[in-house]
Amino acid sequence: MMALLVALATPSDVQVIARFEAAIEGDLAHDAADEDLLAASTRWTLGVETRLSVATLMHIEGTLRSAGRTPSPGEWRGLAPARGRAEATTELGEAWLSHRRGPLRLDVGQLIVRWGVMDLQSPNDVLNPMDFRDGPPRVGATEAPVRPIPMLRVSHVSDDLSLEVVWQPFYTPHWGNAADSDWAATRLDPSLAGALALTDLLVSPSASEALQPLLLTPNPPEAWPSNGSIAARIGTSGAGLDLNAQVSWAWDRTPTLRADPELTALLVAAREDDLPTLLRLYPRVAPRLANGGRAVEARHERTLTAGVDAAVALDTVVVKAEVAATPGRTLYEATLQPVRAPALSWAVGVDWLDDEALSATLELSGLTPLRDSEYLLFGRGWAQAASVAQWRPPQVEGIEVTLALQHALTARAWAASPTVAWSPPRASADALRHTLAAGLLLLDGEAGTLMGAFGHNDAAHLRYTLSL
Repeated sequence: MMALLVALATPSDVQVIARFEAAIEGDLAHDAADEDLLAASTRWTLGVETRLSVATLMHIEGTLRSAGRTPSPGEWRGLAPARGRAEATTELGEAWLSHRRGPLRLDVGQLIVRWGVMDLQSPNDVLNPMDFRDGPPRVGATEAPVRPIPMLRVSHVSDDLSLEVVWQPFYTPHWGNAADSDWAATRLDPSLAGALALTDLLVSPSASEALQPLLLTPNPPEAWPSNGSIAARIGTSGAGLDLNAQVSWAWDRTPTLRADPELTALLVAAREDDLPTLLRLYPRVAPRLANGGRAVEARHERTLTAGVDAAVALDTVVVKAEVAATPGRTLYEATLQPVRAPALSWAVGVDWLDDEALSATLELSGLTPLRDSEYLLFGRGWAQAASVAQWRPPQVEGIEVTLALQHALTARAWAASPTVAWSPPRASADALRHTLAAGLLLLDGEAGTLMGAFGHNDAAHLRYTLSL
């Protein structure tokens, strides 16, 4: 009925985008301090796409996102947990105008532009910032969660050659939580927790949710056009082969963060009303405070990145490869000190599609710093294998079973995510699509790895999606 009403009220040249998602996630074990044992979220996305003329298309969508989590699922006061945090935000999604004239196309607005040929780990997919609010990209995610940002893209496509130029007028950081979350940056670097202690003194927990992403980028580049970023990509295709090369001059979205240990200790002492520590430290840090000193100093650097990628189709198999090189990117040594180091990112993989019932992807990827040191998360170099297999049993219509695995080759770290999803058959292409999915997230690793830092986040989830 809802689909019929939308169809009757919508002109033939307007496409309505509607999607609702509700999810609940429960931690499998209470094995870490300040851990959320239960989390729930909803997302409502509504948008339209319409043709303004034969050559011009407009698209706009927005999302209402709500999320709540609690460390004590057994204690409730009415409809709210006795302890916990909740937030609701409205966000502008993709919103753009696209104009074509022959082989030329101009796109302007809030865009998502994906480059590269890999499905799971793409070194060349770097234009849009990541959305880490729900953690790093989940095991088996074929599209990393990214944020649409202001861009201008000019592209030219002919029979065997394509060219794209993208300009981003403003710097836009990754989006995530600095603290107060199971996926917070302080799980990677606990020393940042003390530096962020001042927020507890200034705002309540409900207000601090909105501050979290800003705390990860305390000193972003000013929003002047001169601080924009530019990238270009050229490609050719034919006889089952796609070959592309790209270059970008952009801001490194990983900041160099340096925490002042004495200023950090002073903030912690103020929060905990530790008068002896305050009296001992204040005379030493007062001159730095007078000169504008901060508990955390942050800086972003420009970085030049060049990359190539290729994909070749061989019957039911597609072989893919990517490599990206930069003379300097921000990394953190094992001592938590930021450094700028040349590095090489790479990935090779294969997609296999036997028939409509079974498909699989296997990828090897890694990061090789070209300056010898021991780095946080990457050691002296990082390599991993990731795979996703999907099975759709023909005997049961609408069922899809997915098994995603990720295993480090240079350290003891792994992650796994089995999922079962069911979508009942639709009466027509215009009917609403319902999907119910249940699954697990399991991960573990040694200290200094991403899986090790978030190894306490093993969870079971249930997700319902309604889309038009």
